[in-house]
Amino acid sequence: MLAIAVTKTEEGKSTTASAPRIEALLSARLFMSPQISGEYIYFISNISGRHSLYRMRYGGSVPEPLLPPDIALNDPSHVQGSSFYVFAGLGKVLVMIDANGNEAYQPMLVPLEGGFPEPAFGDELEGYQVWALKCFPERNMAYFLAASRTESIFKSYRGNLATGELEYMAESQFGGFLDAVSSDHTKAVLIDAYSGGEHVLYMWRRGEGREHFYGAPPDRRNEQSPPAINTINASQFTHDNKGLLFSTSLFDDAYGLGYMRLDDTNHVEPVTISGTVHTGSGELVNLEHMRGDRYLVEYNIDGASWLYEGTFDEEARTVTLDNVVCGQDELAFGVKQG
Repeated sequence: MLAIAVTKTEEGKSTTASAPRIEALLSARLFMSPQISGEYIYFISNISGRHSLYRMRYGGSVPEPLLPPDIALNDPSHVQGSSFYVFAGLGKVLVMIDANGNEAYQPMLVPLEGGFPEPAFGDELEGYQVWALKCFPERNMAYFLAASRTESIFKSYRGNLATGELEYMAESQFGGFLDAVSSDHTKAVLIDAYSGGEHVLYMWRRGEGREHFYGAPPDRRNEQSPPAINTINASQFTHDNKGLLFSTSLFDDAYGLGYMRLDDTNHVEPVTISGTVHTGSGELVNLEHMRGDRYLVEYNIDGASWLYEGTFDEEARTVTLDNVVCGQDELAFGVKQG
Protein backbone atom coordinates (compact mmCIF):
# COMPACT_ATOMS: atom_id res chain seq x y z
CA MET A 1 0.00 0.00 0.00
CA LEU A 2 1.36 3.45 -0.90
CA ALA A 3 0.59 6.96 0.31
CA ILE A 4 0.73 9.84 -2.14
CA ALA A 5 2.44 12.96 -0.80
CA VAL A 6 2.13 16.35 -2.55
CA THR A 7 5.05 18.76 -2.14
CA LYS A 8 6.19 22.00 -3.75
CA THR A 9 9.60 22.81 -5.20
CA GLU A 10 11.47 26.06 -4.65
CA GLU A 11 9.98 27.31 -7.93
CA GLY A 12 6.48 26.71 -6.55
CA LYS A 13 5.70 23.71 -8.73
CA SER A 14 3.72 20.81 -7.21
CA THR A 15 5.24 17.32 -7.26
CA THR A 16 3.95 13.99 -6.01
CA ALA A 17 5.91 11.23 -4.32
CA SER A 18 4.95 7.76 -3.16
CA ALA A 19 5.79 6.87 0.45
CA PRO A 20 5.61 3.30 1.79
CA ARG A 21 3.05 2.63 4.52
CA ILE A 22 3.06 0.02 7.25
CA GLU A 23 -0.47 -1.28 6.51
CA ALA A 24 0.94 -3.56 3.81
CA LEU A 25 2.99 -5.39 6.43
CA LEU A 26 0.23 -5.48 9.03
CA SER A 27 -2.23 -7.06 6.58
CA ALA A 28 -0.03 -10.12 5.94
CA ARG A 29 -1.90 -13.39 6.52
CA LEU A 30 -0.83 -15.63 9.42
CA PHE A 31 -0.03 -19.34 9.27
CA MET A 32 0.47 -20.70 12.78
CA SER A 33 0.95 -23.84 14.87
CA PRO A 34 1.62 -26.32 12.02
CA GLN A 35 1.32 -30.07 12.66
CA ILE A 36 2.29 -32.72 10.11
CA SER A 37 0.14 -35.84 10.05
CA GLY A 38 0.33 -38.29 7.18
CA GLU A 39 0.25 -36.42 3.87
CA TYR A 40 -1.14 -33.22 5.36
CA ILE A 41 -0.05 -30.15 7.31
CA TYR A 42 -2.71 -28.89 9.74
CA PHE A 43 -2.50 -25.25 10.81
CA ILE A 44 -4.38 -22.17 12.01
CA SER A 45 -4.67 -19.21 9.63
CA ASN A 46 -6.66 -16.02 9.17
CA ILE A 47 -6.75 -16.24 5.37
CA SER A 48 -10.55 -15.93 5.54
CA GLY A 49 -10.36 -12.83 7.73
CA ARG A 50 -10.74 -14.78 10.99
CA HIS A 51 -8.65 -17.49 12.63
CA SER A 52 -9.74 -20.98 11.65
CA LEU A 53 -8.34 -24.48 11.16
CA TYR A 54 -7.02 -25.63 7.78
CA ARG A 55 -5.06 -28.42 6.20
CA MET A 56 -3.07 -28.69 2.98
CA ARG A 57 -1.01 -31.44 1.40
CA TYR A 58 2.60 -31.64 2.45
CA GLY A 59 4.48 -30.14 -0.49
CA GLY A 60 1.74 -27.70 -1.42
CA SER A 61 -1.96 -27.53 -2.30
CA VAL A 62 -4.99 -25.32 -1.80
CA PRO A 63 -5.73 -24.94 1.96
CA GLU A 64 -8.90 -26.81 2.97
CA PRO A 65 -11.06 -25.23 5.72
CA LEU A 66 -11.95 -27.76 8.43
CA LEU A 67 -14.48 -25.74 10.44
CA PRO A 68 -17.80 -24.08 9.53
CA PRO A 69 -17.35 -20.42 8.49
CA ASP A 70 -19.25 -19.07 11.51
CA ILE A 71 -16.68 -20.49 13.97
CA ALA A 72 -13.59 -18.42 14.77
CA LEU A 73 -10.62 -19.66 16.78
CA ASN A 74 -8.50 -17.53 19.06
CA ASP A 75 -4.90 -16.61 18.25
CA PRO A 76 -2.96 -19.74 19.37
CA SER A 77 -0.28 -17.58 20.99
CA HIS A 78 -2.97 -16.42 23.45
CA VAL A 79 -4.16 -19.94 24.34
CA GLN A 80 -2.52 -21.99 27.07
CA GLY A 81 -1.58 -25.45 25.81
CA SER A 82 -2.71 -26.62 22.37
CA SER A 83 -5.36 -24.88 20.26
CA PHE A 84 -5.73 -28.14 18.33
CA TYR A 85 -4.09 -31.55 18.04
CA VAL A 86 -4.35 -34.19 15.33
CA PHE A 87 -5.36 -37.71 16.41
CA ALA A 88 -4.86 -39.52 13.12
CA GLY A 89 -5.60 -42.96 14.58
CA LEU A 90 -9.09 -41.78 15.50
CA GLY A 91 -9.57 -39.90 12.25
CA LYS A 92 -10.25 -36.79 14.36
CA VAL A 93 -8.78 -33.43 15.28
CA LEU A 94 -9.16 -32.15 18.85
CA VAL A 95 -9.98 -28.42 18.68
CA MET A 96 -10.43 -26.02 21.60
CA ILE A 97 -13.40 -23.81 20.65
CA ASP A 98 -15.05 -20.99 22.60
CA ALA A 99 -18.35 -19.18 22.07
CA ASN A 100 -17.93 -15.97 20.09
CA GLY A 101 -14.65 -15.03 21.76
CA ASN A 102 -15.62 -15.56 25.42
CA GLU A 103 -12.48 -17.74 25.92
CA ALA A 104 -14.51 -20.45 27.67
CA TYR A 105 -12.80 -23.12 25.56
CA GLN A 106 -14.36 -26.56 25.23
CA PRO A 107 -12.70 -29.70 23.78
CA MET A 108 -14.38 -30.54 20.47
CA LEU A 109 -13.69 -33.18 17.81
CA VAL A 110 -13.92 -32.75 14.04
CA PRO A 111 -13.10 -35.30 11.29
CA LEU A 112 -9.67 -35.05 9.66
CA GLU A 113 -11.31 -33.83 6.46
CA GLY A 114 -13.36 -31.23 8.35
CA GLY A 115 -16.95 -31.02 9.53
CA PHE A 116 -19.16 -29.89 12.39
CA PRO A 117 -17.48 -29.97 15.83
CA GLU A 118 -18.87 -32.34 18.46
CA PRO A 119 -18.11 -32.29 22.21
CA ALA A 120 -15.32 -34.72 23.08
CA PHE A 121 -16.84 -35.54 26.50
CA GLY A 122 -20.49 -34.64 26.24
CA ASP A 123 -21.50 -31.93 28.72
CA GLU A 124 -19.11 -33.01 31.51
CA LEU A 125 -16.97 -29.86 31.20
CA GLU A 126 -19.83 -27.44 30.67
CA GLY A 127 -19.38 -24.39 32.89
CA TYR A 128 -15.58 -24.59 32.74
CA GLN A 129 -12.86 -22.82 30.80
CA VAL A 130 -10.74 -25.71 29.51
CA TRP A 131 -7.18 -25.95 28.17
CA ALA A 132 -5.55 -28.98 26.52
CA LEU A 133 -2.13 -29.07 28.21
CA LYS A 134 -0.69 -32.37 26.95
CA CYS A 135 -1.77 -34.60 24.05
CA PHE A 136 -0.65 -38.15 23.27
CA PRO A 137 -2.16 -39.31 19.96
CA GLU A 138 -0.46 -42.72 20.18
CA ARG A 139 -2.66 -43.40 23.25
CA ASN A 140 -5.71 -41.36 22.12
CA MET A 141 -5.20 -39.46 25.37
CA ALA A 142 -5.11 -35.81 26.42
CA TYR A 143 -4.69 -33.98 29.73
CA PHE A 144 -6.86 -30.96 30.50
CA LEU A 145 -7.00 -28.12 33.01
CA ALA A 146 -10.53 -26.87 33.71
CA ALA A 147 -11.20 -23.56 35.48
CA SER A 148 -14.65 -23.28 37.02
CA ARG A 149 -16.68 -20.25 35.94
CA THR A 150 -18.73 -20.26 39.17
CA GLU A 151 -16.09 -20.78 41.90
CA SER A 152 -12.36 -20.27 42.42
CA ILE A 153 -11.13 -23.77 41.58
CA PHE A 154 -9.04 -25.49 38.93
CA LYS A 155 -9.47 -29.19 38.12
CA SER A 156 -7.13 -31.52 36.23
CA TYR A 157 -8.49 -34.31 34.03
CA ARG A 158 -7.20 -37.05 31.79
CA GLY A 159 -9.40 -37.80 28.80
CA ASN A 160 -9.65 -40.85 26.55
CA LEU A 161 -10.74 -39.47 23.19
CA ALA A 162 -11.53 -42.91 21.80
CA THR A 163 -14.05 -43.80 24.51
CA GLY A 164 -15.10 -40.33 25.69
CA GLU A 165 -14.08 -41.24 29.25
CA LEU A 166 -12.93 -38.34 31.43
CA GLU A 167 -10.84 -39.22 34.50
CA TYR A 168 -10.62 -36.74 37.39
CA MET A 169 -7.07 -36.24 38.70
CA ALA A 170 -6.92 -33.41 41.24
CA GLU A 171 -8.08 -29.87 42.03
CA SER A 172 -6.61 -26.72 43.52
CA GLN A 173 -7.37 -23.05 44.05
CA PHE A 174 -3.86 -22.20 42.85
CA GLY A 175 -3.73 -23.88 39.44
CA GLY A 176 -2.70 -27.48 39.91
CA PHE A 177 -1.72 -27.41 36.24
CA LEU A 178 -0.13 -30.48 34.72
CA ASP A 179 3.55 -30.00 33.84
CA ALA A 180 4.91 -33.51 33.12
CA VAL A 181 3.66 -37.06 32.53
CA SER A 182 5.67 -40.26 33.01
CA SER A 183 6.16 -42.52 29.99
CA ASP A 184 3.77 -45.13 31.42
CA HIS A 185 1.18 -42.46 32.34
CA THR A 186 0.96 -43.65 35.95
CA LYS A 187 2.52 -40.47 37.39
CA ALA A 188 2.31 -36.76 36.66
CA VAL A 189 3.75 -33.54 38.04
CA LEU A 190 1.18 -30.90 39.03
CA ILE A 191 2.16 -27.33 39.91
CA ASP A 192 0.45 -24.78 42.13
CA ALA A 193 1.52 -21.20 41.37
CA TYR A 194 1.23 -18.44 43.96
CA SER A 195 3.15 -15.21 43.30
CA GLY A 196 5.27 -14.97 40.14
CA GLY A 197 7.66 -17.93 40.01
CA GLU A 198 6.61 -19.22 43.43
CA HIS A 199 5.80 -22.78 42.38
CA VAL A 200 4.88 -25.74 44.58
CA LEU A 201 5.14 -29.22 43.06
CA TYR A 202 2.95 -32.27 43.62
CA MET A 203 3.30 -35.84 42.36
CA TRP A 204 0.05 -37.40 41.14
CA ARG A 205 -0.13 -41.19 41.09
CA ARG A 206 -3.01 -42.97 39.45
CA GLY A 207 -5.38 -44.32 42.06
CA GLU A 208 -3.64 -42.41 44.87
CA GLY A 209 -4.17 -38.74 44.08
CA ARG A 210 -1.54 -36.05 44.49
CA GLU A 211 1.23 -35.70 47.10
CA HIS A 212 3.38 -32.64 47.81
CA PHE A 213 7.10 -33.09 47.12
CA TYR A 214 8.78 -29.69 46.54
CA GLY A 215 8.24 -26.07 47.54
CA ALA A 216 6.44 -24.60 50.52
CA PRO A 217 2.63 -24.40 50.36
CA PRO A 218 1.11 -21.70 52.61
CA ASP A 219 0.13 -24.10 55.41
CA ARG A 220 3.72 -25.39 55.71
CA ARG A 221 5.60 -22.11 55.73
CA ASN A 222 7.68 -20.94 58.68
CA GLU A 223 11.04 -19.32 59.35
CA GLN A 224 12.82 -22.55 58.42
CA SER A 225 10.72 -23.08 55.26
CA PRO A 226 9.95 -19.65 53.73
CA PRO A 227 8.48 -19.23 50.24
CA ALA A 228 11.09 -19.34 47.47
CA ILE A 229 11.06 -18.24 43.84
CA ASN A 230 12.01 -21.27 41.72
CA THR A 231 9.92 -20.85 38.52
CA ILE A 232 10.16 -24.59 37.89
CA ASN A 233 8.32 -25.46 34.67
CA ALA A 234 8.62 -27.47 31.44
CA SER A 235 9.62 -30.49 33.54
CA GLN A 236 10.36 -33.85 31.93
CA PHE A 237 10.61 -37.32 33.47
CA THR A 238 14.02 -38.80 32.66
CA HIS A 239 14.87 -42.40 31.71
CA ASP A 240 13.12 -45.00 33.91
CA ASN A 241 11.49 -42.11 35.81
CA LYS A 242 14.62 -41.69 37.95
CA GLY A 243 14.42 -37.91 38.02
CA LEU A 244 13.06 -34.69 36.61
CA LEU A 245 14.80 -32.31 34.19
CA PHE A 246 13.24 -28.84 34.06
CA SER A 247 13.63 -25.12 33.43
CA THR A 248 14.20 -23.03 36.55
CA SER A 249 15.32 -19.60 37.79
CA LEU A 250 17.04 -21.04 40.88
CA PHE A 251 20.54 -20.63 39.48
CA ASP A 252 20.14 -17.88 36.87
CA ASP A 253 17.62 -15.04 36.55
CA ALA A 254 17.70 -15.66 32.78
CA TYR A 255 16.68 -19.26 33.50
CA GLY A 256 18.61 -22.48 33.06
CA LEU A 257 18.12 -26.19 33.59
CA GLY A 258 17.82 -28.05 36.87
CA TYR A 259 17.65 -31.71 37.86
CA MET A 260 15.94 -33.45 40.77
CA ARG A 261 16.28 -37.09 41.77
CA LEU A 262 12.87 -38.49 42.61
CA ASP A 263 14.32 -40.43 45.55
CA ASP A 264 15.68 -37.15 46.99
CA THR A 265 13.28 -34.34 46.16
CA ASN A 266 14.72 -31.94 48.73
CA HIS A 267 17.58 -30.95 46.44
CA VAL A 268 17.71 -29.37 42.99
CA GLU A 269 21.03 -29.61 41.12
CA PRO A 270 22.14 -27.22 38.35
CA VAL A 271 22.56 -28.69 34.87
CA THR A 272 25.41 -27.37 32.73
CA ILE A 273 24.51 -26.44 29.14
CA SER A 274 27.19 -26.39 26.43
CA GLY A 275 27.09 -25.88 22.67
CA THR A 276 25.14 -22.63 22.35
CA VAL A 277 26.29 -20.41 19.46
CA HIS A 278 24.02 -17.40 19.80
CA THR A 279 25.15 -13.98 21.01
CA GLY A 280 23.15 -11.21 22.60
CA SER A 281 20.87 -11.04 25.64
CA GLY A 282 17.86 -13.16 26.49
CA GLU A 283 16.65 -16.16 28.40
CA LEU A 284 15.87 -19.86 28.21
CA VAL A 285 12.13 -20.17 27.54
CA ASN A 286 11.31 -23.85 27.03
CA LEU A 287 12.46 -27.46 27.27
CA GLU A 288 10.88 -30.37 25.38
CA HIS A 289 11.66 -34.09 25.33
CA MET A 290 12.11 -35.66 21.91
CA ARG A 291 13.13 -39.31 22.37
CA GLY A 292 15.52 -41.21 24.60
CA ASP A 293 18.05 -38.74 26.01
CA ARG A 294 17.42 -36.13 23.29
CA TYR A 295 15.82 -32.78 24.14
CA LEU A 296 14.89 -29.46 22.53
CA VAL A 297 16.08 -26.32 24.33
CA GLU A 298 14.60 -22.97 23.29
CA TYR A 299 15.95 -19.47 23.94
CA ASN A 300 14.61 -16.00 23.23
CA ILE A 301 17.64 -13.87 22.34
CA ASP A 302 17.09 -10.19 21.57
CA GLY A 303 13.48 -11.05 20.71
CA ALA A 304 14.37 -13.84 18.26
CA SER A 305 13.91 -17.60 18.74
CA TRP A 306 16.87 -19.96 18.98
CA LEU A 307 16.03 -23.66 19.13
CA TYR A 308 18.65 -26.33 19.80
CA GLU A 309 18.65 -30.11 19.89
CA GLY A 310 20.94 -31.81 22.39
CA THR A 311 21.73 -34.79 24.63
CA PHE A 312 21.20 -34.99 28.39
CA ASP A 313 23.76 -36.94 30.43
CA GLU A 314 21.84 -37.76 33.59
CA GLU A 315 24.88 -38.93 35.56
CA ALA A 316 27.04 -35.91 34.66
CA ARG A 317 24.12 -33.42 34.89
CA THR A 318 25.03 -31.89 31.53
CA VAL A 319 23.16 -31.03 28.34
CA THR A 320 25.28 -30.89 25.18
CA LEU A 321 23.62 -28.97 22.34
CA ASP A 322 24.81 -30.25 18.96
CA ASN A 323 22.25 -29.06 16.40
CA VAL A 324 20.78 -25.61 15.73
CA VAL A 325 17.18 -26.05 14.59
CA CYS A 326 16.39 -22.36 14.14
CA GLY A 327 18.12 -19.06 14.76
CA GLN A 328 20.55 -19.09 11.82
CA ASP A 329 20.50 -18.53 8.05
CA GLU A 330 16.94 -18.56 6.62
CA LEU A 331 15.49 -19.13 10.11
CA ALA A 332 17.28 -16.18 11.75
CA PHE A 333 15.56 -13.20 13.43
CA GLY A 334 12.19 -14.94 13.64
CA VAL A 335 9.82 -15.92 16.45
CA LYS A 336 8.84 -19.58 16.81
CA GLN A 337 5.13 -20.41 16.99
CA GLY A 338 3.77 -23.92 17.41
